[in-house]
Amino acid sequence: MAQDSDSGEKTEEPTGKKLSEAVTKGNIAKSMDINTAALLAVALLLLTLLGAGIWESLQSYLTHIFRDLGVLKISSNSVQGYLGEFLQIASINIMPFMLGVMFVGLLVSGTQTKFQLTAGAVSWNTSKLNPINGFKKIFSWKSWGEFLINLIKLSVIIALVFNVVWDVMGHPVFHHQSYLAQVIAFIAESALSLLKKVLVAMILIGALDYAYQWWRTRDGLKMSSKDVKDEQKSQDGDPHMKGEQRKRRMGMMQKNIWDEVPEADVVVTNPTQLAVALKYDRETMKSPKIIAKGARYNALLIRQIAEKNGIPLVENKPLAQMLFKFGRTGKEIPFQLFSAVAEILAYVYRTNRFRYFKQGREVPA
Repeated sequence: MAQDSDSGEKTEEPTGKKLSEAVTKGNIAKSMDINTAALLAVALLLLTLLGAGIWESLQSYLTHIFRDLGVLKISSNSVQGYLGEFLQIASINIMPFMLGVMFVGLLVSGTQTKFQLTAGAVSWNTSKLNPINGFKKIFSWKSWGEFLINLIKLSVIIALVFNVVWDVMGHPVFHHQSYLAQVIAFIAESALSLLKKVLVAMILIGALDYAYQWWRTRDGLKMSSKDVKDEQKSQDGDPHMKGEQRKRRMGMMQKNIWDEVPEADVVVTNPTQLAVALKYDRETMKSPKIIAKGARYNALLIRQIAEKNGIPLVENKPLAQMLFKFGRTGKEIPFQLFSAVAEILAYVYRTNRFRYFKQGREVPA
């Protein structure tokens, strides 16, 4: 059986308007695992580039501390001096990491959200405080799915940690007497090895998680056929309302025709499809003005009113088409048509001088 096109099943892809509203509300596909992978990558890069300098700085500081350990005197001045020296070394070594992590974090987050500011994502929502909704979220399939995904991520990380630990258990530092420098070098080497493996795993996990988040967000924004029709109707306007508006415009246009056409000097026709009523008063107007125009029924109405009021009708198909297409009601005619309109007005004035004389208007000779 064919599915009803107006059913509530959401099978249609989201429209542009729906996607824009989702971005405004902060409903955008994004993965925190990609951010984690990017931060691990920048940390690994900075350790590779700056690790040697950091190690030399720490080694020099530790050597200085242990050398003076036997004669170290505890006082407010000495504590402030050692603390200031430590903070200076720490800031020099930590600042590149902080700036790098901050920059990469903002860049990756902005890339995922296309740098959209989504105020709706942090707006106050009282439904989040409803305990019933909270329980529904906890025991929903969505929550269990996310729990399983996070459990898999944690299992992968733990497996990598055990793998690194198992590999380093045979290192000489655990079985022979070692200096502090050797222990620190061993810790740094093991940390870098672990970071590399975790980074590769997080890149794969982040890519899969982003694909899943994109699919879930897109699937959640799908619309039913009825939703698409309703949105299209709201954008285009209600057909009944548009019909009423059209009727009102037609009524206003016809009222303007009834009021203005009796004052016209001449009506230029097509002869039956178009009609344009023109008026010219040399004392108040710089050039002739279009006071009414119409097509089909309105053209017939203009001709009937003109005939009833004794206004001359002049058939000129090219001029009527140009006036109707480029002229605007209530405005002066386009200057390109001055010559053609002047010839018609001159002819009308010559053949209807008595009519204009009775109106008390001065007619050109």
